[in-house]
Amino acid sequence: MRAVFTIDLPKVKAGFPEEREILELVRGFGWEPKRMEILTERDIRAMMVAQGTMTEEVPGPLQIGQSDEEEPPQGRPGESLLSVGASSEEGLQSHYKRLAVPLFADMPEVAAAEGHYVTFLGYISDDQTLFVITSMVPGQITFRLLHRELPRLQASTEKMLRKVLSSRLGDTHGWFSRGRPMHVSNPIITVYERKFDHVIVTGRAITNAFAETLRSNRKDVTLFLVPLLLVVPVIYLLLTHASGAPSISLGDILLRQGSTALLTTSLVSALGLLTTWREIKRHRLIEWTVAVDTRKKP
Repeated sequence: MRAVFTIDLPKVKAGFPEEREILELVRGFGWEPKRMEILTERDIRAMMVAQGTMTEEVPGPLQIGQSDEEEPPQGRPGESLLSVGASSEEGLQSHYKRLAVPLFADMPEVAAAEGHYVTFLGYISDDQTLFVITSMVPGQITFRLLHRELPRLQASTEKMLRKVLSSRLGDTHGWFSRGRPMHVSNPIITVYERKFDHVIVTGRAITNAFAETLRSNRKDVTLFLVPLLLVVPVIYLLLTHASGAPSISLGDILLRQGSTALLTTSLVSALGLLTTWREIKRHRLIEWTVAVDTRKKP
């Protein structure tokens, strides 16, 4: 299975961030395999076999970098490909494209042309999830994550989305960061069935915790607003009646008790809304829903 979502890049004075900036940002997430420059397609296939995404076996004992394929470009010993100049940076991009070939073979919904726009390939080791990032247009990047097990794929997607939304592109030096945040262009995250373009699960990215609180906890919203609106005329009646009558009547007592009950209900509901907001802010980044099967059955 694979999860797919798209992120909008922030616009800067010169247009949009360069591909080098995007590459440096995603490398900073810490999900690039070590010794990336010597990995081969065979190594990626072996990782896919290990996670169950690919069923074909890799013949013979596997060693990192051992392959009959074309050798990936390398810089001087001890240097990363990104640090040895523009030519090596282009070589690294070609290397990512070459390593992503086995992943694209498992994605029938992807047009063949998109394989030429690979920006990065990485691996979330705790969930054993491979992912590839593509950029066909200057203002957007697309993430595709692969894993056989849905819970791990969902967990990796949430980790990735949280990393992306908390990062900034641009000048982030000094006391006041001028970097700009990235945004989810389409809040829908799509999970496809393995080797098919059929959607089995959809996710909705929660980018506004306050709006999601109001949407998901309408009971407390109602119990907060309605008593608050009702208590205003009650307080007005109390003040008006108290100024005209020196003695306390039964009506005064009922109004005071009623206003106290209304204020208490509103306060408890406000605490409920605060609890919901904190839970969404800390733990709920994506709202997952099982997709409805619209395929025609024979």
